[in-house]
Amino acid sequence: MKPVRQLPVYSEHIDLTTCKRCGGACCKAEPGTAAPEDFGAPDVEQMRQNMLDALRSRRWVVGHAYRPFVAMDGSTIVVPASLSDVLLYLHPAQKRTGSCVFWSRCGCDIFETRPTGCRTLRPAMGIAGPECEQSAANARAFVVGWSQFQQIVMDVQKRTR
Repeated sequence: MKPVRQLPVYSEHIDLTTCKRCGGACCKAEPGTAAPEDFGAPDVEQMRQNMLDALRSRRWVVGHAYRPFVAMDGSTIVVPASLSDVLLYLHPAQKRTGSCVFWSRCGCDIFETRPTGCRTLRPAMGIAGPECEQSAANARAFVVGWSQFQQIVMDVQKRTR
């Protein structure tokens, strides 16, 4: 599957020096999130076929995000109240170690076509060493982006079970 890139490529955030020193800590912790455009959106048929191919490869999975709820004491509770509170999206599968299935000793096996969520991470040097940051604006954009394709994700998921 060759993802279609319709979102900007955030190459200005690539800091290979920081990434090399970190050794892929983000990729080893959990896979990045794909955007609908990574699968061909807004072309629904292309998106559907690319998602089917991705899920059938077993290298991609459907993820579930939950709308946060705020408790009376101000703490955040992330428990879905109903199916409408669950957002489905695609992301690379995880190895048994928890790392992204596309991560290897040589780095990211799909670096040039990695998901938009990986492309939008900003490598930075933190107090404890290198760390990646995802902006709140990017997180909201993924929620909005996947929201309009929920039925397609559910249909594709059913076809691959």
